[in-house]
Amino acid sequence: MKKGFWVIACIMALMACSKGGSPSANPLTGNNEEGDGNKILSFYRQYGKAFSMKDMRQSFAKCDSLMAVYCSAELCRDTKEDRLHGVAYEFVACNYGIDELSSRTLQVETEKDAYIVTYDFNDMDDRMQRKVRTVVLKVEMRNHKIHKVTDLAPSH
Repeated sequence: MKKGFWVIACIMALMACSKGGSPSANPLTGNNEEGDGNKILSFYRQYGKAFSMKDMRQSFAKCDSLMAVYCSAELCRDTKEDRLHGVAYEFVACNYGIDELSSRTLQVETEKDAYIVTYDFNDMDDRMQRKVRTVVLKVEMRNHKIHKVTDLAPSH
C-alpha cells in the first residue's frame, strides 16, 4: 500500500516538473491551451466590470489598460483608432457589449485552434423590450494574446 502511494506521488511530481515552469502548460504536449482559456475568461470578466463603469473616460481607460495586457498590439491599435475616427466598434465583444452581470455567465471552450466564448447579455429589441441575448464569440490567440474576435451568432 505504501509503495503504491509513493509510486503515484513520484509520477505526479514528475508530471508537475515536466510543465517547464508554466503552470498551465500540458505536460504531454507542452501547449498552453488551458492557460489561454483561463486568460480569456479572466479578461472578459474584468472587461465586463470595466465596461460597466458609469464614468465613460474611466471605463475606456480601464478597458484600454486590460486590452494592453491581454490583447495583441494590432487589436489594441485597431480599437483605439476606431474609437477616435470610426464608429467606436467594440472589437473584443463584436459590438454586443458585456457588463458585470453578463460576465457571470461567461463560458470558454476550446475549439481546434481557437476558443468559443459565450455569455448572456441583457439587450433591447427593436420595440425597446428587454431581451436576453446569448453572445457567441470565436476568440483567436497569437503569442498567448487575444488577436481576433469573430461573431458566431446568426444575426446581430
